[in-house]
Amino acid sequence: MITIASVIFKNRRYFEINRDLTKRLNADVPFKWILADNELGTNRSLAASDMEVIDGAEPVQSKDAGSLHHAKALQQCLEKVEGRFVLLLDPDFFVLRPNWISDLLAHMEASDLHFFGSVWHPRWYYQYRYFPTVHFMCIDLQKVAKQSLDLLPGIKNDRFWHFINHPRPFLPDWLRLRLKIGRIRDTGHKVYRRYAHDESVRFRTLLPSYTPPPTFATWMESKLVKFNYRGFSHHIHC
Repeated sequence: MITIASVIFKNRRYFEINRDLTKRLNADVPFKWILADNELGTNRSLAASDMEVIDGAEPVQSKDAGSLHHAKALQQCLEKVEGRFVLLLDPDFFVLRPNWISDLLAHMEASDLHFFGSVWHPRWYYQYRYFPTVHFMCIDLQKVAKQSLDLLPGIKNDRFWHFINHPRPFLPDWLRLRLKIGRIRDTGHKVYRRYAHDESVRFRTLLPSYTPPPTFATWMESKLVKFNYRGFSHHIHC
């Protein structure tokens, strides 16, 4: 049994497609879905026997309102999870593999994993790497204490990030982009910082496939990528 946790905010159609697709591909697998409604009541009609809809987070005022609003609601979902496995899933992250829930849980147990999931899209080179993200993150709560999972971003008060995140006439772009790598404290970064370097924690990630557009900016990113975090070969097997 697995609990899927998602947040909905102005993306109901994506969520409905994801819900229907997940049910169709996993017809013989029981699961529960907890959905935080960040539109506060607009999506109550989605509630069903296998779907719990809860009020999400109140809107926030900050430079990074989107990340904080989403993360607060996702944290509320996590607090309601009671079973062993939870999957944090974005409404627009679609899994196309038949019987993927059974395969996912079997892989988690057979490989003795604490975490399994997707990595950040390669386009976002400044995010943390080589560790699952909240877009698709499966967690074994028998191995990872739920109370230790702080999903909230730390962007709001990060003055350095806000400084380097925008072009500056006296700060060349090649240097500004280099300073951004690994710096952003977005949703899930506290989980990464706590567990990615722990030798006792086992995790695996999906292997991304991405062909960037042929622009100067993406060429520069390709040159900067080697300066990002080192790999964690003792943890990761794609």
